[in-house]
Amino acid sequence: MSGSYIYASYLLAITFLMRISGRGSFLQKDNELVIPSLFFALAILVILFGDKKLGSYAAMDTNITQLNLFYMGGSVLAYIVGYSLLGLGRFKSLIIVGFILLVINVLVNVDKTTMTLNLKTDIKEKEGIYLMLGDTFGLWALLACVVVTHRLGRATLVVISLICIAFLNSRTSLYAFITAIPFVYRLRFGRTAVVIVIILAGLLSFAPLLETQDGLIGRMFGSVISGEDSSLNSRMIQFDVGITSLADHWFLGDYGGQIRDFGDFGAYLHNILSYWSQFGLIPFLLIISLWVKATLRAKSCIASDEAWADPDQRFFVAALVFFVVEVFASRSYVYFMAWLALGMSAAPIFNKTPQAIPTGYSEHSENNNS
Repeated sequence: MSGSYIYASYLLAITFLMRISGRGSFLQKDNELVIPSLFFALAILVILFGDKKLGSYAAMDTNITQLNLFYMGGSVLAYIVGYSLLGLGRFKSLIIVGFILLVINVLVNVDKTTMTLNLKTDIKEKEGIYLMLGDTFGLWALLACVVVTHRLGRATLVVISLICIAFLNSRTSLYAFITAIPFVYRLRFGRTAVVIVIILAGLLSFAPLLETQDGLIGRMFGSVISGEDSSLNSRMIQFDVGITSLADHWFLGDYGGQIRDFGDFGAYLHNILSYWSQFGLIPFLLIISLWVKATLRAKSCIASDEAWADPDQRFFVAALVFFVVEVFASRSYVYFMAWLALGMSAAPIFNKTPQAIPTGYSEHSENNNS
């Protein structure tokens, strides 16, 4: 992993904080950057001071300290991008072109036998890239659905996206996208549940055609159809061991404990509890407070007609739902993409009253221009 990337990301973060703090006191009560900054500072200290501890567990081919600093650097960059994201409605054409290119990329790389992404590679470590591909496609698909307001056009995007994400072999990406779809349409809770059930039933209807464990349905719904899911079974074992370790180290956490227990860096808890396990109780409470604040802000966006007319705020809500499913159900502290939504929730536009939202990005204006 390139050390220069790590240094560059932290330098950018410091520059960003200096620029923002120049607008007022960094420690003022309503400053949105205090909590994430404190979290990153504590997490980085844990990583740096935990280097010697990791060395006592086992000899690893990978520099775990540098790897964790890389993930923290990626989280910082994602937060900055989310914080700075504004005016998505102006880039509607580019977003649609990007979506088309992503669809083409998926279709040309699908294995026609298993109907999933072709993961054949001589470098085994690269096989895991499908997780990032699935999440990237799901997030971009939500972005496209947000900027396209025509009902038929949006419905077409949803159907195409469901098929492509299923091909990409990432279950969590598929489930997260399905959960976010009703929020794109601003449906109420009851209708949201109905839509999710209909979509899942539609996908499962293909089960008789693709029943093998190596095939599409076997990978996505193996635990439902056959009760066999090797990936889920191994994660449950990691969860049991991780929770036991967390009970013994509930305050300071057990940084890198998965290496001691399994001899594998990737055997950490695959959910939000990984933050607690790796960095301790205080950083965990800090990041939980960020998710709670973002959720309350998203709720306000949904409740306001004027706020919902803004593509930026619609995308924030959809992305937040997508990442909540990912982080709380399957992803760990190394998953830096989720910080994009947390950064968006802290952006100045979300601190404004609905009357102050730029009218140039309204859904009404988009309909007139389409």
